[in-house]
Amino acid sequence: ADPLQRFMFSERSQFALQRNVEPDLIPQSAPARLGEVLPTAAVEISVWKLTGSLIEFRRNGIAQGAASSSPETTPQPPQDVLPLIMALCNHPQPAHVLLLGDDAGTALRSCTHFPVQQITAIRQDPQITRLAATHVWLPSQQNPQNDTRVRIIHQPTELAIRSMPPASIDAIVCSGPPASSISAASLCTAEFYTAVHAALAAEGVFAQRFRSSDFGPEPLRQCLATLSTIFPASGAVQTIPGEIILLAANSDKGLITPGMLDRLQKEHVRTELSLSGWDWALVAVL
Repeated sequence: ADPLQRFMFSERSQFALQRNVEPDLIPQSAPARLGEVLPTAAVEISVWKLTGSLIEFRRNGIAQGAASSSPETTPQPPQDVLPLIMALCNHPQPAHVLLLGDDAGTALRSCTHFPVQQITAIRQDPQITRLAATHVWLPSQQNPQNDTRVRIIHQPTELAIRSMPPASIDAIVCSGPPASSISAASLCTAEFYTAVHAALAAEGVFAQRFRSSDFGPEPLRQCLATLSTIFPASGAVQTIPGEIILLAANSDKGLITPGMLDRLQKEHVRTELSLSGWDWALVAVL
């Protein structure tokens, strides 16, 4: 992997160049060390070690997600787990959870800390699952691969969601690639959202991570417009600058279900939020 990849596809580098920062200083502003490279027939996957215990996964140079191998000492970036937490807390009693994407494996790791009955994780390929297991899951106290509730399937996201039995999932969380990736376009279509809607149970909820800092508001408006034609209730919340969570619900009770604030205050939720340096009140005011 070419170390320059991190700067070619870096918002931080882009902003620095716009502000006439000396080129020699830009690499020092976001230091990282290349940990592992895994070339495949179609893509090159690289793992970068950032500050503390933070690890970043990149696919062909484009960041896919970040994880802390030790959240107790280095906080987990909240944008990688908040879509999951908001989806599960927005459902009165989720039993079956479907995770789409999640290359870094942080959503799957967090999901095992919730009292759900079944977790199905759709991942792009076995290679990135092996990297997530080595760098994220194995150091944790609870390895998702050893959890009997977890089923990992390696299959394209669009194909997997269409093969799900109708009305069989309580919560679907999509942590796909950033909007700058070509493959992200297929996860914002009416066909994809229709398949998600069909797979959700009567009170099912859907959350999708949407990274749009490079493209302005128009792609977000288009996605929200598409969601609103398919789901009874839909909306969006911003977690941190450039990070949006698209929310949708099958229920006729509205987008935010009764009791969500109470569920955010449950002990296991507060523990999970604390690993990112957040509290339930910060989520409540989003």
